[in-house]
Amino acid sequence: MLDVCIEVADMFLEKDAPVIDVGCALGEALKRLYARGYRRLYGIDNSSDMLARAFNTTDRAITYILSDKFSSEHGPYRLVTANWTLHFIKQREAYLRDIHAALEDGGFLVLTEKVMLSSMMDRLYKQFKLDAGLSQDYIDYKEEALKDVLVTYPLDWYLVKLRQIGFRSVEILNARLSFVTFLARK
Repeated sequence: MLDVCIEVADMFLEKDAPVIDVGCALGEALKRLYARGYRRLYGIDNSSDMLARAFNTTDRAITYILSDKFSSEHGPYRLVTANWTLHFIKQREAYLRDIHAALEDGGFLVLTEKVMLSSMMDRLYKQFKLDAGLSQDYIDYKEEALKDVLVTYPLDWYLVKLRQIGFRSVEILNARLSFVTFLARK
């Protein structure tokens, strides 16, 4: 999905456009954007340990923000990326509203989320994990550890909610098993 974020940036942004990566962790998406010539980059994460080890540059092209809340301080942004992050946020709708408010008109959100699965899709997803070499014990352990931490919503929730918030277009860029990447434009 990081490659998709780069493709969106390259297609629709100028190199000086402000971009923020939500849940940036070690800054891999920002590292790739920087390598492509983008220089107004921001990363937000709630882990000081991650940010302390995150990719950085000598030219101060990347600013990291330690916060549980979305930061509009450096906006308006032309692109917000939020990959594999919002399903950990309890006040998801409010967070999406904050993102929308911090985007410039015509700006983009690339959002990748784990969505709620039917029992059939859940079986396919677990088989995918088994085929990847994970043990059933580990799959069960991880599922229990993430209970009430990683909260999934149905696919339709995102399609409807993003439009209700005010995004004028919402499209699916990619979907595989339980992970869906949306491209929303303000």
